[in-house]
Amino acid sequence: MAELTPDKFKIIGFSQEDANRIDRPTISYWQDAWRRLKKNPVAMASMIVLGLLVIMVIVGPIMRGYDYETMNVAEKNLGPSSKYWFGTDNLGGGKGVSDHCAGSHCAEVGVRYGLRSFDGAFWRMGR
Repeated sequence: MAELTPDKFKIIGFSQEDANRIDRPTISYWQDAWRRLKKNPVAMASMIVLGLLVIMVIVGPIMRGYDYETMNVAEKNLGPSSKYWFGTDNLGGGKGVSDHCAGSHCAEVGVRYGLRSFDGAFWRMGR
């Protein structure tokens, strides 16, 4: 095997300006986060699914026109149909409507506590 000596290593061109130059464009934190998120297919699929759930929670009860508290005993324990997408429960209420209602309550709680923790972080930073 060949022996390595210091005369085989030479600096072939170096200036202080070249050493301090940054060749990559500067991007913000959010631009970098979005770029990394777009590279992760599982995260993108999860974001799409969560987006669809949020849309269904907001639009679902309005679109179907049924009230959460309305019961129809004559239509109890029905399977999924064009009238009731998820069927009915043992009291004749639509399961889809109750799911949408529960989803909207969960989303409201999530947003409230998310904003509360966000506000608490800024409050602690200002101390």
